[in-house]
Amino acid sequence: EVPPTRLEEVREHVRVAFIHPDRLWQIAAPIRTSTNTNNHMVDPLQSQNLLAQGAVVAIMDSGLDVNMAGVGRPHRTFYVNGDINNLAGGGLNGSRILAMYQMGSFPADDPHGHGTGVAGIAAGEVWGTSTSDRGHAPRAAIVGYGIADGSAGSSSSTVMTRTWQQIAADRAKHGTLVANNSYSGSPSPLDTTQQALDSAALNADILPVVAGGNNGASTASSQSCANGVAVAAVATTSKAVADFSSRGPLSGDTQRFYPDLAACGVNTVMPARDSENTNYTGSGTSMAAPQVAGAATLFRSIHTTATALETKAVLLATTEDISQKNLSAPYNTRNAYGVGFLRDDNLAAMAQGQGVLLSDTLTKAVPSKGFPLNVVKGKAYAAVVTWHRHNLAGNAWSNLALAAKVGAITLHSSDTPRNLYEKVIFTPARTGTVTVEV
Repeated sequence: EVPPTRLEEVREHVRVAFIHPDRLWQIAAPIRTSTNTNNHMVDPLQSQNLLAQGAVVAIMDSGLDVNMAGVGRPHRTFYVNGDINNLAGGGLNGSRILAMYQMGSFPADDPHGHGTGVAGIAAGEVWGTSTSDRGHAPRAAIVGYGIADGSAGSSSSTVMTRTWQQIAADRAKHGTLVANNSYSGSPSPLDTTQQALDSAALNADILPVVAGGNNGASTASSQSCANGVAVAAVATTSKAVADFSSRGPLSGDTQRFYPDLAACGVNTVMPARDSENTNYTGSGTSMAAPQVAGAATLFRSIHTTATALETKAVLLATTEDISQKNLSAPYNTRNAYGVGFLRDDNLAAMAQGQGVLLSDTLTKAVPSKGFPLNVVKGKAYAAVVTWHRHNLAGNAWSNLALAAKVGAITLHSSDTPRNLYEKVIFTPARTGTVTVEV
């Protein structure tokens, strides 16, 4: 301890090279931080043995570590309980990787490490470091699609388009429910990659989840992902939007709010390829997207009849409001953090029947419908409607509106012109019935 009045005296001492204040530095944010009770609330679910058993998630990325350091088996994070001797995974060498496809020019055995880390967040198990932890869906099966065209992991529109088509085609073979792609891309829904992505959702009942982008005020290289969800990155615990996280509106579509929701993506500690006793630490919406993909996989493992579209609705309906944690411009709008912060516990509650989830149809002849809900005075409620775009070769789609009403009185309404979902939040003044009108 040096008194401030004597700092110069010590600094000038012949044997002192430099004086710097002793500061408190936080450890990086491992998966265990983002999944704890201060963040995505996954740990309490895993203590109830909700581990996404029986569900399948696709990871479309630089590859997966299927030949860890040349030993001929996948990284231990892909084994049941992180135990390479537990061969109950049903996949490659007894792991949970059902299949690994090379789609790019580089081998599917991850040449970069990005894909292995992303998969660890979504559906990984513990590995060999003290800060390792399970991802959101640690018992789910994984299908890997290596799209790397170089050692840096980059890919091309051709490869990514073909991969989305392959993921959709493989739906019947593998039973894939959710697909994660933590890459940049085109904001145009007419781009071939985005047509293929939206088709996977529309025609194969797969929920696409993508990174919202790492370019701050620009979404020029963010993926449109109209029929899926795009994810912003926030810091763990503080839930402050990261300065790199791309903020909308979406480039080329100024009336479309973007991204859709937020998840932890700053200083995330993940499994490292070719080393089971090393961490891979990274920040980006690349790390936020698989938090959502893993949560969606967990939801569909519990609610086994839920569609991809219903899963999207529940993801958006069950978010935590983080507006009060982001009060300063330019981070204080929906174009920074979407409709809120991912909450796995709320997803699980919905999957177990604590809420209302239904699908219906509107037509030009029947353009609106109301759904009565029993409500309790003073309790907060959220309702979401979401729908797919069907004409994938065009950039026009249906525009629905949503309102919560008591008789002729509207409690809250939402009618954005270009998003394929609406969300209303309301707190009824009396116990009774509220009609949610689409």
